[in-house]
Amino acid sequence: MSEIVAACTLDPETAAFADASAALARVEATYAALASDGRIFEFESQQPGISPEVADNVSWAYDIRLSSKKGPGRAYYDEMRLQAPGGSCTNCMARDAAALDHYLPKIDFPVVAIQPTNLLPICTACNGTKLKTSATEANEQFLHPFFDRLGPERWMGVTVLEEPSSPTVFEVRRPANWDDTLYERVQNHFERFQLGVLLSQKAGTLMGNHRLAFESFFADALDGDGPAAVRREAARLALSYAAQPQSAWAAAAFEAWSNSTWFCSGGWRMEDDRPLDSAMAHRLAPADSASAG
Repeated sequence: MSEIVAACTLDPETAAFADASAALARVEATYAALASDGRIFEFESQQPGISPEVADNVSWAYDIRLSSKKGPGRAYYDEMRLQAPGGSCTNCMARDAAALDHYLPKIDFPVVAIQPTNLLPICTACNGTKLKTSATEANEQFLHPFFDRLGPERWMGVTVLEEPSSPTVFEVRRPANWDDTLYERVQNHFERFQLGVLLSQKAGTLMGNHRLAFESFFADALDGDGPAAVRREAARLALSYAAQPQSAWAAAAFEAWSNSTWFCSGGWRMEDDRPLDSAMAHRLAPADSASAG
């Protein structure tokens, strides 16, 4: 935080801002304490030791010094944006992070406009949905990737529909260790940003990328072991994607597909597929030719 303040205070116009460096550090600590306890909605715009002039300077510093491509603090902005796991939006976990977003909006909370823990890598779509929204009650708080810990238990539920290409339905499933407030927060976050629709679309694309591979596993299996071979590959992919936090949705999808007997028996195929014809053509042609000879 102190380095960012220093980079954004290079002229007399921001002298009051520079002199408030210690006070801004205390504000950052207050923010962290509340966010860690799930009470960021209690953070107040007016903070002790921060005058309206300083707050205005902090907001100005973000626009002119930090986020501007020619600003002296731009390197810090880019570094924070690139901290997104896998380059993914920390809000939806599925689209590419294109910018930094103020968790507590800059227009209402200028005092934390350049605070790193208030700046989240976000995609354009989520940024446009969130806008300047902030919570006034505990259950209204969007998830904060730097402070909220949802626990190791799988909370993203996936249902496989027995239709061509095995489309999926994503939903929030409450782990035993969640209290009512956290459950409501996750549900509200999921619904506000339409993550169910988004993740189902992403899973459809993911399945399209793996469909021919599943066909090959099915065709190459011996002694009618095709469904088991597909199940093993889907389970392996679930474990592989689970190793990356930003790919939790993909891990959940592959786990659901691996647990579906219908899917493992050929449910990955599209409606106009001719089961096994393409995959087996290279095997049948030589045998037919040999018989004819």
